[in-house]
Amino acid sequence: MGTSKVFLFGILEPGHYFNHAQIPQKFALLTHPPEFTLRLKNTPRIHYCEPWWRWSPPPLTDYDLWCVLEGEGEMRLMGQTYALRPRTCFIVPPGAEPSATQDPDPRHRLQVFAVHFEPLDAFGTMIPPVQMRLPPQGMILQERAFFDEQARRCAAYAEHEGEILAQRQVALLVEQMLLYLWEEALRPLENPLDRRLRKIGAEIRRNPGEEWPVETQAERACLSRSQYTRRFVRLYGVSPTQFVIRCRLERAAQLLSETDMTVREVADVLGYRDLFFFSRQFKSYFGRPPGMQRQCRDGR
Repeated sequence: MGTSKVFLFGILEPGHYFNHAQIPQKFALLTHPPEFTLRLKNTPRIHYCEPWWRWSPPPLTDYDLWCVLEGEGEMRLMGQTYALRPRTCFIVPPGAEPSATQDPDPRHRLQVFAVHFEPLDAFGTMIPPVQMRLPPQGMILQERAFFDEQARRCAAYAEHEGEILAQRQVALLVEQMLLYLWEEALRPLENPLDRRLRKIGAEIRRNPGEEWPVETQAERACLSRSQYTRRFVRLYGVSPTQFVIRCRLERAAQLLSETDMTVREVADVLGYRDLFFFSRQFKSYFGRPPGMQRQCRDGR
């Protein structure tokens, strides 16, 4: 397969890294990956491992993105043993001699997404593992659905060999999957409560014109109003009420810039019954009245 120009950008600020003294040794020093050109060395596939399957390739000459979609088993890699289950991912580096087996129970048959690749520097030389700053081996993804969908789409596009657009899609999907591994490795584990709050926040953004009483939000999060407010402020940096106002005003600016709705219509659909109050909040947030936002759109 050809070379596709793609880039991995920093997830953390330069110089921000995990402290070796605070994490197990298997979690190597990890920061954002370097920028590189991605060259795929084979066609990405989803492999349904056969009965009595045992994986024991010779030492790798490139990198292998190897992720379990279904099933159970065991992997040995660089002196460590890892349990295999759905969401277990590896970026096996060149020189490694991995070995893996699957659970003999046919109900636990392994399904593995795999693709070999080379990350190249500006001179076309493969970047060594120490400079790639790989995520921990055998990491368990927090979110399964997104990664699984990307893997299956990638394998599906790969079937269209010779089609330029399909091959570009394949390269971009592999890049996105690699980015996702780094993101998960660098992102703190989010607890279920914060996930509930983020879900509420996402719904407010989608429908800012609805009524969003703090009491109702707190009930959905199974918290008291005071507990919910404290947690919300810690997560978003503003109170629930301020967050709703911000979402409404940002949507108002978009509607005034991209539609022919009047200021009164925009205020009304976003839950404002008092036009003067809406205009005052809008000006306080953006530094200009809503009418000027419309004038800017019209080039006046």
